[in-house]
Amino acid sequence: MELIQREFNWPGLSRYVTNYVNSCDLCQRTKLITHAPFGTLLPPPTPNKNWDSISIDFLSKLLPSNDFTTVIVFVDRRSKRAHFIPCSDDLDSYDFAKIFMEEVFRLHGRSIQTSWPSFYYNYSQRHSVCKHFL
Repeated sequence: MELIQREFNWPGLSRYVTNYVNSCDLCQRTKLITHAPFGTLLPPPTPNKNWDSISIDFLSKLLPSNDFTTVIVFVDRRSKRAHFIPCSDDLDSYDFAKIFMEEVFRLHGRSIQTSWPSFYYNYSQRHSVCKHFL
């Protein structure tokens, strides 16, 4: 900017130069990096027990099969075991919690209970499906 201001000067020069540099493809590719280098990526910590940490994914808008168009995938981050649960697209939080309790918690409840105590407590207060896990 200082070099340009030695030769040229008009109102709005700084804004004009900034807009020009931001829209110039060559300027963007050759611009110096002024921030500190990015740190190294670290993987998330490995859980201590199976089903202590799970990932959940929804595969939706699939072709219908027995009136199901969505699959919920629950994966244990430690053992990499997975549960694939078919369901419909209009799943709400109540239905999701019910599927989770009946299909995953029923089989691996003790580990998940320690990880998700508030979810387990809130759900078990309202639904009889949880009474036999207490």
